[in-house]
Amino acid sequence: MPLVFTRGRRRLASFLGCFLALNGLVIAAAPPLREQISLNGEWPVGGTVPVYAGLPKFDARTYERDVAVPAAWAGRIVQLEFGAVNFIARVFIDDTQVGENIGGWCPFALDVTRLAVPGRTFRLRVEVKGPKHAPIADAAGNSAWPVGGWKDRGGIADDVWLRAYGAVHITDAFIQTSVERQTLTVAYTLRNATAETRPIALAAETSGIKLSCPPVTLAAGEVKTVTLSAPAGDLALYWPDRPSLHLLLSRVVDAASGAELDRETRRFGFREITLKGNQFYWNGVRANLYGDYQVFGDTWYVDSAKLHSPQAWPATVDRIKAMNLRVLRWHHNPVPAYLLDVADEKGLLICSEAANYGRDFHQKSDRALYVTHALKTIAPWIRAERNHPSIYLWNATNEMTHSFTGPFAPPSLVPLGEEIARLDPTRPVGYDGDTGRSNPVANPDPKDLQRNRITESALVDYHYPEAYNKEPTGSIYGWANIVFPDKPTGSGEMLHTRSPLPEMQTAMERNTWWLGVWLRGLRFTDWTNVKPACWWFTDADLASDDPARRQRTLNLRNALAPVALFDKAYDDLGIAPYVTGATPGGTLPVLIAGAAERRTLIVYNDEFRDSVVTIEVTLQSGGKTLAVGRTEFTVELGSHREIPCAFRVPATAAGGELAMVLRTSKRGALHFEEVRRFLVQVSPGDLSASSDGPPAGEVVFP
Repeated sequence: MPLVFTRGRRRLASFLGCFLALNGLVIAAAPPLREQISLNGEWPVGGTVPVYAGLPKFDARTYERDVAVPAAWAGRIVQLEFGAVNFIARVFIDDTQVGENIGGWCPFALDVTRLAVPGRTFRLRVEVKGPKHAPIADAAGNSAWPVGGWKDRGGIADDVWLRAYGAVHITDAFIQTSVERQTLTVAYTLRNATAETRPIALAAETSGIKLSCPPVTLAAGEVKTVTLSAPAGDLALYWPDRPSLHLLLSRVVDAASGAELDRETRRFGFREITLKGNQFYWNGVRANLYGDYQVFGDTWYVDSAKLHSPQAWPATVDRIKAMNLRVLRWHHNPVPAYLLDVADEKGLLICSEAANYGRDFHQKSDRALYVTHALKTIAPWIRAERNHPSIYLWNATNEMTHSFTGPFAPPSLVPLGEEIARLDPTRPVGYDGDTGRSNPVANPDPKDLQRNRITESALVDYHYPEAYNKEPTGSIYGWANIVFPDKPTGSGEMLHTRSPLPEMQTAMERNTWWLGVWLRGLRFTDWTNVKPACWWFTDADLASDDPARRQRTLNLRNALAPVALFDKAYDDLGIAPYVTGATPGGTLPVLIAGAAERRTLIVYNDEFRDSVVTIEVTLQSGGKTLAVGRTEFTVELGSHREIPCAFRVPATAAGGELAMVLRTSKRGALHFEEVRRFLVQVSPGDLSASSDGPPAGEVVFP
């Protein structure tokens, strides 16, 4: 049976049931929007609805099923709502066409009140055509509309609902939160579906905060925007590590009688994203945003069907976050709502990307016509997703200005970003891979790196700054010269790590090792918003019995640890200590027994609270602890400090390995641990009595 939510006690029970406990926090689960019936499932004609990633090699398909309209919906407005149909949908009720939608990866709704009679059953038919049909493709087969990364897929690709609305009802509510001003603002879009003027009152409440306004009059058939605002009080803030969520219950009532006309429930998080100079700030705290990009429907980097399914996705997010990945860029095109719902609940920050994916199938497209059509897809996409607190960034395009796409002239794509910003001024808008060039020379002028790119973007996202299929050369700290002083600088793609070409396998394997080292250099030089494809191999690494193989993923996980302690010179050795050629097991650096050793450590504090960090350095050999040093430092949130460290290389380790264990803690709780290994050689003379350096058995922080 389909799931139906109706008024009264059942409605209240479902509202109260929308809370769950997660990691000791009370978090509001995604509620039903309003009275609704899910039409997901096996349709007698057409099969499974939805197939979220789209059906492969899709040309056309007809879907049919019967739909029973609840008798309790008498007097209500009834809408059919589709999360996404790719790419052309004609919708019929009992053989009467009720609407058509063109364009993929975004929702649309149809008012079917006249034909959806309460207490009766109707036959729903959806005729779907894929991306090769006009007008998605022109007469020559070139893409005239955005198709994302799956040019051969189509069908009903997201949830389908039958929903009930009041005669005067809410069609949209944009929830805007400001931590700086401590205000909660909601912009409602109201529709009067009747043939007469209706005076109404609008009210909302969440967590003890109430919003209301004087009565509003809507003319017959009028659609009007009404904005409510109130002080936020003590609403819990939404943090990536503490993702507090709230439910906003909104009601429309008749201004004269007080009778309820409409109600809905939406979920939100109270947070604010700002840009200052070249950094992101989350609720006023600097936030360095390192993570991954993944593709829904992928079979190349990850098994999307296995990892991204509704059943598997919550556990997948847990594993992603356990790797210290803070953000995820959904590459190719927008994704189903359930993926964003879980990200909201677990604090995985999301870069949501439009379906404007630059590929060679655009080379002969009518570019002006394409942009005109792409603009039509922006509003339904943004309005559907903009209340998700986990979304920190919109991407208007991906690689559309590159030569293999035609290319599109950068100025022609700017209207796409401007339309996103108009619909949502609370987040930055990026053009991934279309705002920064690859590094063409050793010391480029940053202005040259934006040549022939979209300079209007508020941030810079390079693609492959080390050049495609290449590994970094020189110092890992030598990339500060292409960081913009006034724009957050990142890289949506870097260190290419998969190739079908046999001759590329050594380079690809080495690049996976570089991820856990080079990211440390980018982090030190104040890059932010860095999102390479880096998670795909980590499960296999951690399941390996080979410690040398596991080290690749340990390096990556530690590279992104929020409260980390790195040995600067050791990391600048690159991948040499870990891999020889493409084989795990490298060459360890050498220390001299009895010599005074001076190291520079880097301590990071990329959490959102507590600026005091305890650091500890322990020297071990042969299973024995030989020296320990511990101290406290104040490290501003979102920043890092360089700290000198000195010790005398234990003579007892001569001829073997010395492990330098680096740890951080806060308030007595361990936050980070990493082991850096050295070979200890016998010195030509006795250095233990030298006054140059600390005595044996001590690690000091001069």
